[in-house]
Amino acid sequence: MNLFICFLIPFLAPIRFSLVGEIAAGEVLVPLLLLLNWKSTWIAAKERIGFSFLLLIFLYLVSLVLSDIYRQTPPEDYLRGWAKVTLTGIAYLAFLGAFSRNPKFFIAFVFGFIASIVTRVIFDGSLQGWGSESYKWRYGIPLTFFVFCVASLFLLRHKAVAVGMMLFISILSLVMNYRSLAGVSLIATLLTAFSTTSSIESRSSMRILVYCLLAVIFGASILQLYIWAAPQGFLGEVARDKFAMQSTNGTFSLLSGRAELIFSFPKIVESPIVGWGSWAKDIDFVFQRAFELELSPSQQSEFLGSNDGLIPTHSHIFSGWLEAGLFGGIFWIAFAWITFRNITYSSNSLKPIFLVIIYLSGSLILWDLFFSPYGAGRRAEMGAYLAFNVILARVLGFNRIITFATSNSLKQKKSPILPTSALGKNLLINPNQPTSIRTKAIEVNQRKIHNSFPNK
Repeated sequence: MNLFICFLIPFLAPIRFSLVGEIAAGEVLVPLLLLLNWKSTWIAAKERIGFSFLLLIFLYLVSLVLSDIYRQTPPEDYLRGWAKVTLTGIAYLAFLGAFSRNPKFFIAFVFGFIASIVTRVIFDGSLQGWGSESYKWRYGIPLTFFVFCVASLFLLRHKAVAVGMMLFISILSLVMNYRSLAGVSLIATLLTAFSTTSSIESRSSMRILVYCLLAVIFGASILQLYIWAAPQGFLGEVARDKFAMQSTNGTFSLLSGRAELIFSFPKIVESPIVGWGSWAKDIDFVFQRAFELELSPSQQSEFLGSNDGLIPTHSHIFSGWLEAGLFGGIFWIAFAWITFRNITYSSNSLKPIFLVIIYLSGSLILWDLFFSPYGAGRRAEMGAYLAFNVILARVLGFNRIITFATSNSLKQKKSPILPTSALGKNLLINPNQPTSIRTKAIEVNQRKIHNSFPNK
């Protein structure tokens, strides 16, 4: 039953109906999943890292409610805002319980997302055909997940084939003018190839530094390749026109076409503790800011076309901070941190399908948290990804949000879950192999204690 529900929630997500706000059909099953797994949810939520995120979600919601009361937000706006955060919290608890019982339920969730191509084609009539727009909004990401999952079957014995498949879908995304997906999937490919060949077996700060440098160098290379190819027309007429539209005075950067990121920054600085309420609006600020940034005519038309004065953010972090204040930003920053930490500390000791999904989904999450809006369609999805990252953190030897897996961590009162647990058996190739310095140090200390007693 759990396997089927975890599959259906993303599979039915494209089917939507109105109830106060927009509801995805798959979200109706989230309370049922929570009911089926309430015991494991209770146990997992009592773990330090699980409870920490539950507390952060609660503070996020309370801060949003208080901000709405203070700013006198209209009911049609604050009801949608409260529902968005509440449903994300419920989804987090439901998936936390399910994934604690068996992380393979997360694979079912991913397969349901891949299969949602079918429901997207049937129920999403806004896009026709299989061109670049449909690739971006309908089937590009599910198709990428499908190719990565298939590639994981060849990762151990035919690594070149697996990496080649990942590179192919990454280049296809670039050709189809889905730039963010192309960059993210290329980085995930690099991480996968590096993880399966790296001699850095200790999950140390050096590994984090290496990954950061590789990501920066690789990302800059992709950006320069795009800046060279797009205006030449090598990526098609649509890509050339979009490049010209988003270039400012002949220059192009990562933030080009994403003026929303810096658009809302003055409002956050003006009131960093108390938010501006759900669906924050200020028509005068929007007009003034649009002209201050010297936006292109197309961008000005986009921001000023409506009269409601909605302040654009285009970022989970900035959206949470703008609407709910400090605790809204803290929640999404904490989410981004454990996702990044899980990526850097994962290795080829994990089963291949988990490894490639961790790298791909983790890279997508990091991109979305910084550069994509937090819409109603992301509620169950982000709750599921947060739950899996919490479970993965426990398997990797972390039981706190802010900590590093070092031998000094042994001084903590609570020990992490060892890989020999049920979680480790489902995630790891060799469940007896330690996944971090911390778990290795624990096992060494356990052997020392055992050997200190004479045999009778």
